[in-house]
Amino acid sequence: MKLRDNFQFPENQANGILILDSGIGALSLLKCLNESLPNVPLIAFADQEFFPYGEKEESEVVDRLLDVADHLVNKCQPSTILVACNTASTIVLPELRSRFDIPIVGIVPGIKPAAEQSKSKKIILLATKGTVNRQYTDRLIQEFASDCEVIKIGTSNLASLAESKIVSGNSCLNSIGDELEELNEHLDADCLILGCTHFTYVKDEIRKIVGEELLIIDPIKAVVDQVVRVNNSVQNKESKNYLLTSSTKKKYINLDLHSYSISEIIYL
Repeated sequence: MKLRDNFQFPENQANGILILDSGIGALSLLKCLNESLPNVPLIAFADQEFFPYGEKEESEVVDRLLDVADHLVNKCQPSTILVACNTASTIVLPELRSRFDIPIVGIVPGIKPAAEQSKSKKIILLATKGTVNRQYTDRLIQEFASDCEVIKIGTSNLASLAESKIVSGNSCLNSIGDELEELNEHLDADCLILGCTHFTYVKDEIRKIVGEELLIIDPIKAVVDQVVRVNNSVQNKESKNYLLTSSTKKKYINLDLHSYSISEIIYL
């Protein structure tokens, strides 16, 4: 599917940060970045027509993201790209970095901080099936958690449940409980890694399932700190935030834009 080419991105909003994801899990990163860089334009792209990346073949995700990045870098002229998807980050970062001469940051499962903080040395990685099955994830475990037992739980529907909650504002605890029933078999672990940006939005529901003792590792703040370190955007007091989406169905029309300081949704 080709993105619409006849949209005009405001010239005075160039030099911002482009956030790429298959859905609107990227908004958790946009919100955090907006607090740290309030005078930098933020452009979140939700690739709804290709959602979720975690269920696609590696070659499909790489080809799709390279096409998307080519298109949006040309249109939006960002100073930094943030790949806000664990699955995509584990496979596409080298290709993006060879193609664009700007800082590119990815988000990967928080294996290292979990291994450092775990006392029982038993850790749960909760992610999409694509992420838990990637060789990159296995290499992270070997490098940073070789002394730990890492239980990898791949979920097909949790990102969709989170996406629904973001749009509607309604919790879906029962459905999430059914999706994460396997967690009940491993509650002797002491760390749970959220391996998908969407999962931040259902952290409260996950907490109710696993109880208060389990440490939940959410890498979003660390990733935002890295973007702030490498970003070279010029401060712009007229900066605005945008949500771009490949969905033509206007799925996000009821989204609370004000809570994310988003000025406009652009449907591609």
